[in-house]
Amino acid sequence: MAIIEGILTRHTIEAQGYLDCQNILSGLGKKNKTRLEAACQELLNRGGYPTYTTLKRLMAAIDSDQKVPAPIRPAASTRKHSERGVLGPDVYVRDASHYDLPGEA
Repeated sequence: MAIIEGILTRHTIEAQGYLDCQNILSGLGKKNKTRLEAACQELLNRGGYPTYTTLKRLMAAIDSDQKVPAPIRPAASTRKHSERGVLGPDVYVRDASHYDLPGEA
């Protein structure tokens, strides 16, 4: 794993990087090794600085990309209807009660 090698060579004394490597392998890679591999590859592609925090953030970004929310659709009552039906998907009009002045009944 190139990221682990990068962390170990970054320190003057190689043993100083052991804790970082242990945290990455046991903490991030314990439950989902494929996500860790994808995050490592993304970090290598970007040429980023290999740290536990960077990999953790990349893994979170990969998760959020997979959970794309459904597109927002307006409620059916806000669509403007004509005699022939709905005018179009982008035509929305508020009903007349919205434009009443306060105090008018």
